[in-house]
Amino acid sequence: MLWLRTEPGPRPAAAQRMDWPGALLLGLGLVGMVLALSNGAGWGWTSTRTLVALVGGAVLLAGWVVVELRTNQPLMDLRYLFRPRLAPIFLIGFLLYFAYLGSQVPNATFLALPVSRLGYGLGLTPVGISMAFVSPFLAATVLAALTSRIGRVIGYPRTVALGTVLFVVGVAGLVFDHRSLVAFIVLNSISGAGFGLIEGATRTIVVDELRDGEISVGEGIYELSIGLGSAFGRAVVAAILTAHTTPHTQFVSEHGYEVVWSVLAVAGVVGAVTATAYAVFRRKSTPQTDSRVVDVESRVRNSAP
Repeated sequence: MLWLRTEPGPRPAAAQRMDWPGALLLGLGLVGMVLALSNGAGWGWTSTRTLVALVGGAVLLAGWVVVELRTNQPLMDLRYLFRPRLAPIFLIGFLLYFAYLGSQVPNATFLALPVSRLGYGLGLTPVGISMAFVSPFLAATVLAALTSRIGRVIGYPRTVALGTVLFVVGVAGLVFDHRSLVAFIVLNSISGAGFGLIEGATRTIVVDELRDGEISVGEGIYELSIGLGSAFGRAVVAAILTAHTTPHTQFVSEHGYEVVWSVLAVAGVVGAVTATAYAVFRRKSTPQTDSRVVDVESRVRNSAP
């Protein structure tokens, strides 16, 4: 009766408990903050609704941090945010997603503005706008694909720093030169190329800095940071555009677009300074960065019959 002598299997792991307080505080806090930033220009920045949403959201997010640090099974283990080798990457991800995704709406609407009527804008049709974004998209895609090769040569921290510098050059350039379609496409392609490098290199660094059992949580924190950056970027840009809408034309003024690009460039500059400092104060990661890949490949070869 061989089945009676079967060895007992491992004990099942304790069931993961859902952090409902953390999820509720995070969701409501984000709703309050984004609601205030999105509608502040229409409601009035000092109105009761705006202040209640803004302050209430901030208080709820602060409460979420406290809950996450004290619970045994948090929704997000925020201790990862304070690791010296990860905190700068989370900040860079937040800032660059804030700027890059925040720029999509103003860039598209500026391309569509009737230049003959307003004296600014580029007057493109929807098809023309789509074609104008082909080059930036390709630049981001190609550079993201080349990230591993570039990272092996100069190190992934320096790759992130290079990407942030390219991004700042592209966005800041729009402040000074946005009336030429060629310049607009070239500058957006430069910022797209920089974002492609950032997209690939930051994720590689996050994975490389975590042990095997920590990767899912660490990646979750990174996704949260870039998600927050995207949401806040869109909300801030929407507030600026709304505040600079001219009543008699119902179009955003040229100065409003310049303010948007300036704000996004400042976010990029902070990200570039952070990335440069991170690259300077951390040793160059060439063979060490690919240690996981080499280890996995060696184990696969050793296990082959």
